Amino acid sequence: MVDHRTVGDLMTHHVVRVRPDTPYKAIVRKLTEYEITAVPVVDGGGRVVGMVSQADLMPKAAGLSAASARPRPGPPGGRPVPETGAKAEGVRAADLMTSRPVCARPDWTVAEAALVMTERNLGRLPVVDEAEVLVGIVSRGDILRVYLRDDAAIRSEIELDVLWRCLGLSPSAVRVRVSQGQVTLTGTVEADDAGVLPVIGRLCRSVDGVVSVQRRVSCLRTGTESTAASGTR
Repeated sequence: MVDHRTVGDLMTHHVVRVRPDTPYKAIVRKLTEYEITAVPVVDGGGRVVGMVSQADLMPKAAGLSAASARPRPGPPGGRPVPETGAKAEGVRAADLMTSRPVCARPDWTVAEAALVMTERNLGRLPVVDEAEVLVGIVSRGDILRVYLRDDAAIRSEIELDVLWRCLGLSPSAVRVRVSQGQVTLTGTVEADDAGVLPVIGRLCRSVDGVVSVQRRVSCLRTGTESTAASGTR
């Protein structure tokens, strides 16, 4: 079985946070001091009740008013996002935040977190435990760090975990080359192992740090080469 790095492995554990009653200027000060673009809002028990981003603070800087407000829907199951004009008149985190933000769990895989962030166009996810208490935060930059993984480490995982342990294939049967995260598989398998050909590429693409997979592996019985290429994960 292929092991994946989790959100818990990549997240920032010491999270800058604010309370619902934190004043506007104090929020700006925290974002500036820590060079971050958003901050979780937590209640007295450490549970996440909202997120305040730079975008939430901009209506006040733009001099908007409640008269120019436009309501917009919030996340499914959450309260509506405060109107732009209402945010311009907000003076504390509770007035400015997006309520009930999407949160991740520490045991989520990188792929799970990336999918949620992509589908919802989110730059970061608060990470909470079983009690919904904030334990970390994960950003797009954290997720993309898996692609800094060394080519040698990717090759080793594919050879040992994917080909040998998962599929029972000898390293001499299928050769692995990795360059800049791009995997090329070549070789020949016995007729009895032909059934693994369709899944080799999928399993290799699931390895953390893999950018693409090109498969050129043939079956000894037919001599027919099976070739497949994949793009970005």
